[in-house]
Amino acid sequence: SAGSTELSTQRAGAYVITGLIDGWKEVKPNDGESYEDFKDRLTTNECGQYKNDDGTYTLVIKADLSNITNEEIAQAKGYASISDMVSGNLEQRGVDGNYASGLDDIYGNNNAINGRVMYLRFRFYQNYGITVVKDTDESNTATVSLDGNHGTPITKEVTATSTLIPYIGDANVSSTSAKIVKFDKKTNALLAGVQFKLQKLNGDTWEDYTANDGGDLVRTTDANGSIVFNDLNDGTYRFVEVMADEGYNIDSVLYGTDVNNVNDANLTFEVNSSDATGNTIYASNQEFSYNIDYQYVGDVPSDAVVPDSDTVDYGDQYVAKDATDVDGYTFDGWYTDSSLTTKFVDGTAITSDLILYGKYTHNKINVNYVLNGDIPEKAIVPSSDEIEYNSTYDSKDATIVEGYDFNGWYVDSSLTNKYVEGSILNEDLTLYGEYSIKKFTITTEVENGIIDKSINDIPYGSTIKINFCNNPGYEFNSIIIDGIKFDTTNKTQEELNKIISYTFEDIKANHNIKVIYSKIELPNNETNKDNNNNDNNNQKLDLNNTPKTGNDNLFISLVLLLITLASSCLYKLCKAKY
Repeated sequence: SAGSTELSTQRAGAYVITGLIDGWKEVKPNDGESYEDFKDRLTTNECGQYKNDDGTYTLVIKADLSNITNEEIAQAKGYASISDMVSGNLEQRGVDGNYASGLDDIYGNNNAINGRVMYLRFRFYQNYGITVVKDTDESNTATVSLDGNHGTPITKEVTATSTLIPYIGDANVSSTSAKIVKFDKKTNALLAGVQFKLQKLNGDTWEDYTANDGGDLVRTTDANGSIVFNDLNDGTYRFVEVMADEGYNIDSVLYGTDVNNVNDANLTFEVNSSDATGNTIYASNQEFSYNIDYQYVGDVPSDAVVPDSDTVDYGDQYVAKDATDVDGYTFDGWYTDSSLTTKFVDGTAITSDLILYGKYTHNKINVNYVLNGDIPEKAIVPSSDEIEYNSTYDSKDATIVEGYDFNGWYVDSSLTNKYVEGSILNEDLTLYGEYSIKKFTITTEVENGIIDKSINDIPYGSTIKINFCNNPGYEFNSIIIDGIKFDTTNKTQEELNKIISYTFEDIKANHNIKVIYSKIELPNNETNKDNNNNDNNNQKLDLNNTPKTGNDNLFISLVLLLITLASSCLYKLCKAKY
């Protein structure tokens, strides 16, 4: 399967990759590059190693098997050696097609190519780089994951356990010699650079003793953790550690004549020139151990639990424990000082007692405001608020904008659920508001005529024209706007009869209009007489006050007939319009 293969080791320290076969190339990560980016950057026949946050390394190899021919499957092999720490080889092999269907069931579909099942074999031989004093079991686990275009990804862990072979050195020393061998009690590793001296018992007193071989009083262990003191006089001796390796407790050194039984802090031995062999003494001491304690500072939640203390050995890489998750609080991390200026870095090697100081911060709740829909030009979005966790909150007032109604604050952008004032908030909140333009109504009425229907939902500031006309045989009488009678005192009847509409401008309220038409009366002498004496505030008839002759009456009758015919025509026009 084509794809990337990664092998994660559990040991610190980078591999040295050498001896790659032709066509292969080592790629190094860029500064700050993430593991995924590094892996994705590799192309076919490239490999590299990535240092993980915990100090271990992941080896990544990218190979493409998709173009291997049937003949190549059985024979193609690639070799790569990873020196110093690892050496190995890669093998590409095919399995007889009879096994293809069964392996497909195990490893996923499409792993069979041309009747054969493909796989990569990795062999790694690891040199641990340490010398031990006795047989030591060591195990290492490799995690291999394969992702490619022939089936589902495969991840497999392989653990190898082996026995490290001890360094033997000189099996025996001469009868007048004494050898000290220093090793690590946990790993059995032989320790170089440790200083010892010999002391000889003189009566009841221990005295420093310089061997007769010309060496110094104080001597240092070699790469195999050993020092040999030669040409000793007969007597009782003991070894004294003068300077331990860094991190080891010099007060805890123990001795023994058997490497498997090193437990005597006051071991002595005898030198007798008549013996066949001399003395080999094994020494080991504990690494310093350190206490790691935890404390909280500042505003500590009542539910916060202080982690238990830990004890670690010198140089151990330490990862701080998790703090308690507390609702309404954020844990800011562990610090190495009570003033919380220096954060502890997980994986730090411990070389002294340590107190880790942790701090919680009370969560703040952010309340933000957003306006949706048709937003008026003069509308101002309220500023955000920051409040304490689990506290009540009342929303801010929206801007008052002339001609608009504010419909309220909602908790969703679709404006379906209104925010309830005084709600207790335990998470960030966005309030969505909406304006709508004010709407008004014009109500229309008419007596003895026709008028436009009442109009609803008229936007603020609009201009609306209302049309009206009389029924046949009726003439204009009066018009009432919002309960106030329109003053027609200075209008003649002829002028009044020409009024056929009224315009409402810059509407900012509801309005009412009522138009009244009166029946046209046919003239006679009496009525003419009465008309001449009638003073109407809402209309003015401009007629002569001289006595009316018969011819005059005939003329008036003709005029009224023409007015009636005109009214009938006007009514038909109005009816057709409305």
